[in-house]
Amino acid sequence: MNIGDIMTPEEVEGWINVMPPATQQADLVQLGEPYTHRPDAEGHWRATYPTAVKVAGEWRYMGNCFRGQTICK
Repeated sequence: MNIGDIMTPEEVEGWINVMPPATQQADLVQLGEPYTHRPDAEGHWRATYPTAVKVAGEWRYMGNCFRGQTICK
């Protein structure tokens, strides 16, 4: 899956059902298991999570973001 790809509601529901999500909001879901760890802007190592964001009524894959964030750099 590539960043920006559309996800079906069923795919997002699958993320929620596979394990408790790291983040679950009406417009943000993050898979419950970290994908990797990387340094944040302050240089602290933090976990990243596969992230789906609802934009204009469609779910989009955003990559592996820090918990609670939707822009993955």
